[in-house]
This record gives sequence, structure tokens and C-alpha cells, in this order.
Amino acid sequence: MWNLIIREMDAKDVLSIVGLIRRDLGYDDIYSDVYDRVIRIYENENYKVFVADDGEKVIGFVGVMRGLAFELDGEYVRVIALAVSAEYRSKGVGSRLE
Repeated sequence: MWNLIIREMDAKDVLSIVGLIRRDLGYDDIYSDVYDRVIRIYENENYKVFVADDGEKVIGFVGVMRGLAFELDGEYVRVIALAVSAEYRSKGVGSRLE
């Protein structure tokens, strides 16, 4: 397998994530709407985004949010988005992001 790196998103990844949302998740919103939402998530401390990077480009991402549970003390994390570029599916990228 190629050199797959899983890392926390940084600001330079926003356009790649927007592309995955629009192209690979099928949400064809107006570009600026998706871009603005990704920026708001990136800046919100209750959300984290991790990307799969093949050494040249972002090929997938997972977005999670932190919340409080009614039935438990403490916090939990929920996966709210997961996408892998079509050309990299069935190669274990999604499993590595989970």
C-alpha cells in the first residue's frame, strides 16, 4: 500500500474537503455554502476533522463532533461525515479513518 497518513485537518485542507463533500458525497450545494460550513466546523472546538493524505493530496476525511450524553457522565464523540475519493475506495482508507 502507498504511504497513507492520517492527520488532523489544517487550513490548507479546506478546498480538498469541500471537493470530497461535493464530488464524493454528492452534495452539490453552492460552493461558498459548503466552504463556509467547513471553515465554521474547523474553527469550532467541538468539532474535529481528520484527513487521509496519500503524500500528495487529501483522499478522504472524517468529521466528528463532541457532545454530552443524557445517560452518561462525560462526553462522547459522534462521526458526522466520512468520505473517501472514489478512486481510493475498497482500499482500507475509510477503515483507517474510523
